[in-house]
Amino acid sequence: MEYKIYNQLPEEAKALRITVFVDEQGFQEEFDEADNGAVHIVAFDNGKPVATCRIVKDGIDNRIILGRICVSKELRGKSIGFEMLGYAAERIKEMGENEIYIHSQYQAKGFYEKCGYTAFGELEYEQDCPHIWMKKSI
Repeated sequence: MEYKIYNQLPEEAKALRITVFVDEQGFQEEFDEADNGAVHIVAFDNGKPVATCRIVKDGIDNRIILGRICVSKELRGKSIGFEMLGYAAERIKEMGENEIYIHSQYQAKGFYEKCGYTAFGELEYEQDCPHIWMKKSI
């Protein structure tokens, strides 16, 4: 797996997010202002983009939020998401941070728990989809 880091939203990440979040899951408001200040990571398998995520520094609480994490449908269940989280965590550590937050879709909570994240707070809804905050010390 090859990883590339971008300081702007690359077309590869945009295409993956449209496929996963808009086409597959039905989200309509996929892109936001946070994309402009985020660090974007794209994982490539034999030159093909297969996963992406973004790292955002929250301007209010000054915490690092890892989000918009997705893997191509045909490669889910092959540890690519787990590897992407590990790669992103290393980059976040290099930024001098020691904690990561994720606003997880509730249906993905078990996956993130297996990756060492702990849920906290109340269930929230984003575009009619239940989400829960999760965090992990690194």
